[in-house]
Parts: sequence; C-alpha cells; structure tokens
Amino acid sequence: MKNNNNISIKINDQTRTWDSTEDFTLFLVKSMIDFVPNVSIETFLKLAVDLDLNCKDIAKRWPDIEDKVEFIKYAFENDNWLQAMTLFTKESQKFYQDLLYSLKNPPNNSKITDTILKDTNTTGSNEMKTELLIFLWAIENEKFTVAKGLWMETGNMMTAALLAYTCLKKMKNDRTEAVDDLKRLQEMSQYYNDKAKDILTKCSRDEKEKTKKILVRDRDELDGKSLLQIAQNNKQFIAHDACHSIMNEIFYAPLEIKQKSYRTMRILVCVLLPFLAPLLLRFRKSANEDDSKNQRSKAIKFRNQVLDFWHAPVVKFAYDVLTFVIFLTLFALDLMFDTSKLTWNDGIIIAYVVSIAIEECRQMGRRGVQYIHDLWNEMDRISLQLFVFGKFFTHTNYAPEYGRVLLAFSFIVFSIRLLRVVESVPKIGPLLIMIKKMLADTFSIFGIIMVVMVCYAVSLRAILYPNSACTWLSFITAFKEPSWQIFGELVEVELEGDAECEANGTVTNSTTFCPSTVARFWTRLLLWFYMLTVQVLLINLLIAKFTHAVDKVQRKIEMHWRFLRCGLIRDYVDRPMIFHPFHFFYHVYTFIRLRASTNDHIKSQSGHSDPYCVTLRPGENISLRAWEKRREQVVLIEKRRNPCPTCAC
Repeated sequence: MKNNNNISIKINDQTRTWDSTEDFTLFLVKSMIDFVPNVSIETFLKLAVDLDLNCKDIAKRWPDIEDKVEFIKYAFENDNWLQAMTLFTKESQKFYQDLLYSLKNPPNNSKITDTILKDTNTTGSNEMKTELLIFLWAIENEKFTVAKGLWMETGNMMTAALLAYTCLKKMKNDRTEAVDDLKRLQEMSQYYNDKAKDILTKCSRDEKEKTKKILVRDRDELDGKSLLQIAQNNKQFIAHDACHSIMNEIFYAPLEIKQKSYRTMRILVCVLLPFLAPLLLRFRKSANEDDSKNQRSKAIKFRNQVLDFWHAPVVKFAYDVLTFVIFLTLFALDLMFDTSKLTWNDGIIIAYVVSIAIEECRQMGRRGVQYIHDLWNEMDRISLQLFVFGKFFTHTNYAPEYGRVLLAFSFIVFSIRLLRVVESVPKIGPLLIMIKKMLADTFSIFGIIMVVMVCYAVSLRAILYPNSACTWLSFITAFKEPSWQIFGELVEVELEGDAECEANGTVTNSTTFCPSTVARFWTRLLLWFYMLTVQVLLINLLIAKFTHAVDKVQRKIEMHWRFLRCGLIRDYVDRPMIFHPFHFFYHVYTFIRLRASTNDHIKSQSGHSDPYCVTLRPGENISLRAWEKRREQVVLIEKRRNPCPTCAC
C-alpha cells in the first residue's frame, strides 16, 4: 500500500512503512544480500547503481564502519570522488587507519609513497599524516579525480601538493610508456606544483615573516621535516621569491643581510682578520641576548660574535675558496717541477687531499643517496683517486711517467671543481647549466660522428693501401687524419703519397708505398662526402642544439641560478667551521667530545641547529598552521575558475 510517497507492506501479519522509494529499494537489496552468503560490498554497490540508488543515502544508512571502508575503497578504485566525499569527511581516526590499511593491500602499489615519506608511522595518532598518505595512494595509483578531492580535504594543501609533485616526477622518470601517459603525468605534476606556488605566493604577499616560518617549521605530518627540506629538489618551488629570501638569510646567518654597504668587502677583511668581525659587521639579535653593560658581558658577547662569524655559511665558503686556491697553486708548482722527491710542499698538498677525503666521507655518511647523485661529489672522488694513484706511481718508481700523467689529470679535475665558486654569481652561475646541457648534446652527436668517421677511415685505408700490414701503427694512422679532419684540418699527403714512395704499392721497412691513380680519385670523392656530412651537416646540427640549449636556459635564467645557489648554500651549511686542511683535527675533537660526554644536552649542542627545520613553540605552531590554512582556502576559492586540465570533478 502506498500513501503520500510512503510505501507500506504487510510482512508476517506486520505492516512496515518506508518513507521513500530509495529506502524501500535499499531494504530489498539488503534482504537479497542476507540470503546470499559471502556477498562482497562491490557486488552490492554495483547492484545499487543498477537500481539507481543514491550512494549518499546508502552511506548515511550504513552503520558498520568496516562496510564503510569497503564502500569508499570501491569508490576510490573507480576514481569516483563524488560517491565517496560525504563518507570520507568528518570520520574517526580509526576509519582513516582502516581505510589506509585496506588501500595498501593492492599488489600494483609501487612503493613510491614509502620512498617519499621514509620511516612514516601510519599507525600513529596523527590524523593529518594518515589523510596525507591516503592522498598519496590516490596519486600513486593514478586516481586523479579522487586525488583532487582528497587534496582539498587534507589538513595542509601546500605540503600535499609538494609531495604529489615529487611522487609524479618519480613516476614519470621510472616509466617508458606512451607519450600520452607521460604527458598526463607531467601535466598533473605541474598542476600540483603550481598550486603549491600559488599558496606560497598568497602567504608571502600577506606576511613575509610568517611565510619564512612556514617554510622552515617542522611538521608532524612529515615526521618533523619542513617544506624547505622536502622541496629541496623542486627547482620551480625553490626559485620562488620567498624561498630565495630565506635561503639568502641562511647563507649570511647570523650576519645582518640588510647591511649592504660594502658588505662583501667587509666580510673579506674579516675573513683575514676575524677579530674585526664584531666591529665591522652587524649581527642579528638573538631572543636571549643580554643587554647588560658590564665588561664581562661585553667580552662574552664579543667572543660569541667571533664564533658565530666562523659558523656563517658565507664565511665557510670564503675560507674554502681561499684555501682551495692556495692548494691549487702549490699543486701546480709541485707538478710543473720535480715530483720525484717529497718536500714540505708535498706534505701540505697531501694533508689537504686527506682533509678533502675525510670531508667527502662525512658528507657520504650524512647525505646518503643524494651525495652519490651529485656531479660535483663525483668529480671529487675522481680527483682523489687520480691523485692517490699518481703519487703512488711517482714515488715508487714503478711507472713515474704514468704517475705524472695521472697527477696532471688530477690537477685538471681539481681545477674544474673550482668552477663551483661561480655558482653564487648571478650572471655566471647559469652558464654552468648551459655547459652541462651542451656537453650532453655533444656526446649525443658525437656518437653519430664516430660512426661516420669509422666508415670513412676504414674505407680510405682499404682503398689507398690494400697491402698494409696489420700493426698498431696502421690502426693509429688510419684514424689520425679523419679525427683531425672533423675540425677542418685537411691534409692531402695521404692522398698524394710521399716523394720517396714505391710505385709498385708494396710495403718495405724503409719507405712507404704510393696510392694508385684510381685510389686517388675515389678517396677524394670519399673526402668530399665525409666533409659534407661532418662539417656541414653534423657540426651545424650540434651548433643548432647548442643555441636551443642556451635559449632554453636563458628563458629561466633566474630560476636556474637560484636553484644552483640553493645547493651551494645547503652544502656549506653542513660544513664544519674549520677549513681545509684542518678538518681532521676538528673531526677528532668532535668525536672525542661526543664519546667522553654522556650528557644528551652536550651532544645536542655539538653542532649548530638545522636552519632548514626549526621547532617552534606549540602555540606559535598552531597559530601558523591556522594562518596557512586560511590562505589555502582563499587560493582555492580564487582558482575555482581554473580547474585541473586532466581531471574534472
């Protein structure tokens, strides 16, 4: 019986009434499930869709949280955010944990999330962290519609956007699929990166000082890491004005960066005379600075400022450059003259190299995989190995000439390492990026040039000298002139023959043999095609690629320079205050101090705090989190008219 949109049915002498057709249909579906054992929630949801049931109503009337997890898992896996969003919001932490555990079971999980968030405890009580991991699951499994909805529900959208960008970049680099799939991943990574930059821009426009704290404050959802740490390889984000500003402060800390008049000259003078630093330079005021006027406090303040001056990354950089130039000068003097005997000059050079080796070992243990992937660190390892083998061969009389050659190559690599100094120069630093891209283009074209050169060299030798003996000299002479002809050096002696050559074309021990007349004609034709291919085609193609690489870097020259400078600053923040070649004594002192001390406070004070990750007071941390969230909501409202290019919710 049906009255006023109500449905009533008499069952076992009892009348039951349902308010709507949807409620009645839901009752029928659940009654059918009761008669079918072990029915899956997926089967039920498919049946509900076929019967045109409202998934929102199902979610509200479904009391069991385990079934809710299965329901939202089904919606996630089908990339349908609209089905799941009413159920996903405002749920308990147990729901998030059960959902995350259920989502991690699929075998197609490539563990990219675990690589990004190392040592993350997904069973903890941090709800924000659990939501973040669910969002990264959607990104990792390419559920981009669900991911966009989850991103707006996460507690920190800027953090989630940066992690999504990192995850998508890893997915793109690890795949060799169709161009359309890679393009989609690139578009999505750029989408989330733009969102993160938009939020950062909004924060920076409203309050610059709070934005700096937002970038370096430790976050519970990142296990104590900061945004500046997780975005250290994100070139576009690091090049943002807010990040550049705080990196500049870190580089000069604890010096006052507002002091611009003759700042560089003052720092150089203080590098040579450190005790003038409190007089010539301005230092930032610390929160616990004592303003008392007695002599003892002034003496302590003077001493602390000198020590702080030595800890400044810019000062470490200046000392490192100065001592490295002295090392190269001594190495050059030792290399150009007699190297068979050990002198005091050799002692200084060896001490410096040992100090560099100790520092490289420290960086390898501290940075791990990031150290291995750094090109400058690779050059350091090569230069150290060449130096060790060169000194061994030179001073053991095993092969002194080869030892001198190895030392010469070691000096070349050490000198190239000095180029990192210019990374901090705005107009010169990006040139290193251009050179790197041009070298990559050179090696790609060089492979084609080598194929052409080998074809020409073998054909030329076979036509000119068919009776040549198989010796190493024959191989060397066969490729000598074709290799120089790549650079336009044309020598026709081989085509014409020597004046004293034998006309019969045989080989003797005293004279060479003459090419035949037919051979001279065909070799000239081969030379013409060879020069046309190499000089006109391949070399000009290489020049065109050079131009493209330069234009590509020039369009984003500021971004490239800021990213290079960021890597340089990060390197010198981690450096000890003692410069080469005295690193050994500093590490011995630090090791003895840590081993002798059982006080955790002393151990924590053995090195300066990390300027990239600062622990704030709980009240200030909560206030900044709320302030950042309000800016995220403003940006979200402003960008409503610009939806994601590849996912429409």
